[in-house]
Amino acid sequence: MRKLVIVCGLGAALAAPAGASAAPTKADRAEGKQECRDLQRTVETRKNFVEIVKLEAKANRRNAFGRCVVVRTSDATSERRTAFQQAKAECASLRRGPAGPKGKPSNPGAYGKCVSEAARQNRQESDAEQREETVNPAKTCRDRQKANPEAFEAKNAFGKCVSEEAQKQKDEDEDEETAPTTA
Repeated sequence: MRKLVIVCGLGAALAAPAGASAAPTKADRAEGKQECRDLQRTVETRKNFVEIVKLEAKANRRNAFGRCVVVRTSDATSERRTAFQQAKAECASLRRGPAGPKGKPSNPGAYGKCVSEAARQNRQESDAEQREETVNPAKTCRDRQKANPEAFEAKNAFGKCVSEEAQKQKDEDEDEETAPTTA
């Protein structure tokens, strides 16, 4: 019985690190908070912020910032994973495998350095793209709201505007991706 408990305990200890990588890191949480703060600064009022967050997640006026952070942290975690997977694929040629040459490699840390640098670059690029996508619709709607305040007096008008602008951007991006390139 005691051996069984020890074996089960060792199995659980070995399984824990595999599941631990799925959890968001402190950097992911910090990125999520920063994105939400940037969004709060972009919109003019708290009501507008709540309306935008309602579009992303089930939120109300009391938990809007927290829900925003949860959603953005989850996005940051998936971005980190995707960037790492892309980096591993980009640097696969540097990895020594069973089919590779035998003996001591000339540069033993080349693969790890390549993966970390490529992952960092991929993550920075995706963060920059996400910032542009996130802030621009809100800025556009805020400018419209300043120009024509009467149009935004209806309930949830600002949130609807942001949703429409974001959908337009998404449609334009999809059109650009599917359009055949002529060279």
